[in-house]
Amino acid sequence: MNLVNSLLNKKKILIWTIGTDGQGSSEVVRNLIQSLYENDHDQEYLIVISNKSLLSEKLYQIKKNLPKKKSIKLIRFHKIIKFYPFNFLIRCFINPDKFFKATFVLDDFPFRLSKKQLLYFHQPNIIFSKSFSWKIKRSIFRLLLNKKTKVYLQTNHFFDLFVKNFPFISNNSITFLHDY
Repeated sequence: MNLVNSLLNKKKILIWTIGTDGQGSSEVVRNLIQSLYENDHDQEYLIVISNKSLLSEKLYQIKKNLPKKKSIKLIRFHKIIKFYPFNFLIRCFINPDKFFKATFVLDDFPFRLSKKQLLYFHQPNIIFSKSFSWKIKRSIFRLLLNKKTKVYLQTNHFFDLFVKNFPFISNNSITFLHDY
C-alpha cells in the first residue's frame, strides 16, 4: 500500500506517454523528460511509458546517464496497454485528476474525464488521413476531448486545421508552440 500511496499523490504531475512510439514524437518527449532530469525543481512527476517502445529505449539512456532524482518516478507498463481498445477504456473511464495535481498527455489521446490536463498533440493523421482506421481514431479522439483540455500544437497551420476539425474546443483551450 505504501508503494501505491507514493505513486498516486495529488502533489505529483502525471506524464502519460503510453502511445508515444514514433521517431519524431519519441524525440520530442525524450527531450522534455531529459530537461526534467537536468533541472532542479520541487515538483514531483510520475512518468508512465510503455515498455518495448522507441521512447522506452530513449528514456533508458537518459536514466543511465543522469543522476537519479527522487522527484521523478518512471514506470514502464507492458506493451498490451497500447492496445487501442484497452487504451480507450483507460482514457474513457479513469480520471487522473482524482490522483494527481495535473496530467501532461504526450501521446495524442486525452483523458475524457480530466479537467486538468495538457495534451501535446503531434499526430497529424488524426486530422488529415482519409483511411478508415484513422477515421475511427479521429472519432475516438473527438469523443475523448473535453472543453477543459488544453492542447498544444506546433504550428499556426496545424492550429487552424485543428480548430476547423474540433471547433468546440477552439475558444479557450488551444495554443501553438512555434510561429513559422
